[in-house]
Amino acid sequence: MLEALQKKLINFLVLKDLIELYNNFPFNAAQVEKIQKKKLARLVKVAYKNPFYRKRFDECGLTPKDIQTPEDLLKLPLLKKAELRDWVKSEYEKNPARFKHWFRDSTSGSTGAPLVTYLSAHDKAYNMAAWIRMGAVQGLNPFFDSTFCLVSPHRLKKQGDSILQKFQLLKRTQVSYLASPEEMVECFNQEKPVFMYANKSQYVQMALYAQKNNVKLSPLKLYASAAETLDKQSRDLIESQFGMNRMYDTYGSTETGALAFELKGKRNQYIICHDTHIVHTLNEEGKSASSGRAVITSLYHYGFPIINYDLGDGLDIFEKDGLKYISRINGRLDDWIKF
Repeated sequence: MLEALQKKLINFLVLKDLIELYNNFPFNAAQVEKIQKKKLARLVKVAYKNPFYRKRFDECGLTPKDIQTPEDLLKLPLLKKAELRDWVKSEYEKNPARFKHWFRDSTSGSTGAPLVTYLSAHDKAYNMAAWIRMGAVQGLNPFFDSTFCLVSPHRLKKQGDSILQKFQLLKRTQVSYLASPEEMVECFNQEKPVFMYANKSQYVQMALYAQKNNVKLSPLKLYASAAETLDKQSRDLIESQFGMNRMYDTYGSTETGALAFELKGKRNQYIICHDTHIVHTLNEEGKSASSGRAVITSLYHYGFPIINYDLGDGLDIFEKDGLKYISRINGRLDDWIKF
């Protein structure tokens, strides 16, 4: 009953979480240490009650009291993508009714079998608020600024204004990323959005079409890139058509949520969202290093905790004023593509 109500009230939960996250920014080292200590303590207590993680704790001879700092997390084994996929699938098959009022998310499966995850209303709301915060701290008004997004076909929702949208609140237009560049550009210029988010490839398609056909794109206040590594050549092309110093890149995954972002106009410095995630980079020996494999812990996923998740990416990290930043995202290290 409670989960059903929370799902219906998801937008109110998002607003509550957004206010919290917005007020946490900009970060400072003392504040981050305090937030992470509190959230980490809660996370490991939740995880310890979960049979999947309880086994991991027991095999390492650990209890929640042994995990008090981000560095302590590395006492636990890494969580591989296949392990997460199998665990979630197993829990769902045991009791599908348990997840009736949860949110289902899925990766595209472009590098193999899709990874399906389920999020409680709490987890989903925090997920959404963390993403919105990245734009809000750069001037985006999530309530009044209209949004244009290119999404996978299975995520398309029926285009029809809700009651709020009829009052010009939370206006959003979705277009399939399988649409032709001409269709994307025509819809974009018709809607004249204030904010846009899409993968690099879709931006490039639209930019090339606009450039080739001498079509001027409607000006944006802000736009975000997600999911794909953003190379300099593509970025230069995109900004030449969509506008300079209004673009910011984001980093994360379906299973972890968005965990780092740039400020518009500032390349090669990704701010890690230390109040939602802990990021480690490990070298080939499994030791902490300034360059290595991305190992992610989410501080808000409680339904299926994400602890020491081996994302499969390579990252370059640097420190400034006691905080970690990402200087370079090297992309997937060892994925296979399944045809």
